[in-house]
Amino acid sequence: MENLVSRLLEHLEKTGGLNAVISVIDRDLESMLYLDAIEALKQPIQSGEYVWIVAYDSLQNTLRDLKRMDIDYGSYLGKTLFILDAFGSVKRVPTAPMEGIITLSGYIDDNVFVLKYREAIKNVLNSLPEVPKRVYVLGYNESGMCRIFRNPVKVQRLVWGLRREVPFQVLKISTHLQPECPTLEEFLYMGSDFVIEGFVEENQRKAILTKGVLP
Repeated sequence: MENLVSRLLEHLEKTGGLNAVISVIDRDLESMLYLDAIEALKQPIQSGEYVWIVAYDSLQNTLRDLKRMDIDYGSYLGKTLFILDAFGSVKRVPTAPMEGIITLSGYIDDNVFVLKYREAIKNVLNSLPEVPKRVYVLGYNESGMCRIFRNPVKVQRLVWGLRREVPFQVLKISTHLQPECPTLEEFLYMGSDFVIEGFVEENQRKAILTKGVLP
């Protein structure tokens, strides 16, 4: 199956339209389109582009899937690749310190998470040698918000809004397992420039663009 996420990313890079939001929605748990989204970031990561991953699933699963897509994340963590362990921060999952892995400490509820998320962005930007021209942001399994927040739609809206506070282009890719968190689906469609849906038909993985235009 063609990686539609990669094709869309290449189109946006060529046309200068990287200041956009792409939602990648798996309608079936077996369609695994979220892996295509990770694979689409392989080239930007290896090219030294700045990539920010927010893990709403376990950090272990996040690193496993990066490795699964043959991404040598260890060579880039703390330099151009940063991972915010949202799931572990809220659930207080202990993790060994690792450069480039960010954990939010202290009490966290829906509102506090957004405030600490904003502060984490500032800290990372202050640590960089220069302000990036663009940043790729991956929301890894954002359906996990339903497991860690009281009002996932509110948190999603506030977190997405933070991209308007930075002085550079942000290409946002949201991955979402629809069966795990149907509450977010309406917001994803309304807030995204492009939506790609994955499903399984006759034992075949398929993907279609249901919002936006790709020549």
